[in-house]
Amino acid sequence: MCGIAGILQTYPTAIAPCTLQQLGQSLYHRGPDDYGYLTYSPQTEITVSRDPDQLPPGNLGLIHRRLSILDLSTAGWQPMTSQDKRYAITFNGEIYNYLELQQELTNLGYS
Repeated sequence: MCGIAGILQTYPTAIAPCTLQQLGQSLYHRGPDDYGYLTYSPQTEITVSRDPDQLPPGNLGLIHRRLSILDLSTAGWQPMTSQDKRYAITFNGEIYNYLELQQELTNLGYS
């Protein structure tokens, strides 16, 4: 099972990259195969990276530790963002009907 955690800072101080990194390390046992970080603030777009020091300051921070069982490729790297960086998701689980969903989304013009 993957490890997912987040921090929402409700006051003006941004989340420090070292805080996200420490949070990620505390979840290592939940997902030793891969990891990703996300930050967001109303002033910036959603940003994801493997290096928390490369992220802009944000009021929302997410960490995803991945445990790869079926899909061992990098295509399952998380957090994931939409092409326009408007939406982001991080989740634990498998999408079993991904081929049908992929075709439906392709038909709607998404890639």
